[in-house]
Amino acid sequence: MQAKKAVLVGTLVAVPVLTPIGRPLAEEALRATLKVGERIEHVSESGFTRPRDDGTRAITQLDFGLTSETSNQRLSLSLGTGIALDFSNTSDRDTLDDPSANLTYAIENRSTVLTFDTSYRRADVGESNFFDELANENVVVDEGTRTTVSARTGLILGQDGPVTGDFDYFYLRSTFSDTIDPSRSDETVNSLNGRVTFRLSPVASAFVFANWRERDQDLATASDRTTQAIGIGGSYDISSVTSVNAQISYDEDETVSSIQSTSTDGLGYSLGLTRVVPNGSYDVNFSSTETVNGARHQATVGRSLDLKRGLLSFSVGVVDFEGASTEPLANLGLNYELTATSQFNVNLSQTPTINNDDSSTINTRLNIDYRQDLNALSYLSAGLLVASSNEVGPGAVDDSVIEASLTYGRAVGDDWDLISGISYETDRSDNRADRNTRTIFIGLEKTFDFRP
Repeated sequence: MQAKKAVLVGTLVAVPVLTPIGRPLAEEALRATLKVGERIEHVSESGFTRPRDDGTRAITQLDFGLTSETSNQRLSLSLGTGIALDFSNTSDRDTLDDPSANLTYAIENRSTVLTFDTSYRRADVGESNFFDELANENVVVDEGTRTTVSARTGLILGQDGPVTGDFDYFYLRSTFSDTIDPSRSDETVNSLNGRVTFRLSPVASAFVFANWRERDQDLATASDRTTQAIGIGGSYDISSVTSVNAQISYDEDETVSSIQSTSTDGLGYSLGLTRVVPNGSYDVNFSSTETVNGARHQATVGRSLDLKRGLLSFSVGVVDFEGASTEPLANLGLNYELTATSQFNVNLSQTPTINNDDSSTINTRLNIDYRQDLNALSYLSAGLLVASSNEVGPGAVDDSVIEASLTYGRAVGDDWDLISGISYETDRSDNRADRNTRTIFIGLEKTFDFRP
């Protein structure tokens, strides 16, 4: 497997040299933005073993963005941080507040697409549960700071052709500092995915695929986990509005620790049916996956709906964990324009997985946003973020992080905006008391646009 990994990574790295540019470059479009802001905030904490953000401070916010785009290439760079001046003499506070950097690049011609994305970010542990690169990772509840470095590269060969290859590699390094939980471990995640699709006819296709993922935890007492699968599948359009897809795979799941090693293997499958209707679609899906805790079976029924002022999609279902219990699942996506001056968005996802303690778990993430334009100069917005991890079976432990915020913004002249509001975060776990953080803030910010 290490040899296969080296070959695929080498292929992805070599692609910029091997891939020809099929279209002439257009005149480059370059744009840069700089957001400058000054904010005063007061933070109150309770339930922490070592409070580190209590008190009042001033934060100078700096965010820089750069985009360059041609007919077949796009480059995007963003840098951001806050420079904090502490009025409360809290020595544990960081001078840099939530520093981050992100670089994305994409290049394509008529048959090939290459993408690359890399990011860096450091923030409080609770905040890290909502990073994009961690959306499918385990929910972490603890004190302290989390730093992540991620990279992803993807390659599509022969798009729109009779044979199409789709490959991607993902890397994530996650490190912790000033945490309380002695079992908290730094970790590295690597994953490789490959799929080759053969178009057999205008209504039928077949594919072969292989997936590999490795989680390596630094702590000697923590377990490392490797999952891999190889399989075949296909799709068929029964009619112009109905299609079916199916696949079968051989799955392997292995965990290794200083205490014991566990390995399981078996057959996995998935079967899906989709029917398009005038105002959306219906879909039904059944799947089974072999995990370190045995087979996991899942069934869902979904509906997407085009609304007059937005889009709605949802699904309901059940997941059955071998040797444990059957649990409900729900997913929801809603983007809706309540009025000409207000917008409401909801996203709910529930994903069955195996956590870092090798326990069967359901991860839930909920994001609710509401914005109301009060007039031409001011607006009011509210948000709710929830990340929860619910273990299944005897001795189950539930963890959750909840963030709620209310913000008022107003243009005050010369393109400056006044921003004020309040936010509240609570971290909950069955193993300890809740940790609560309340923040009240007010500030000014301005965005400068440059078009060289």
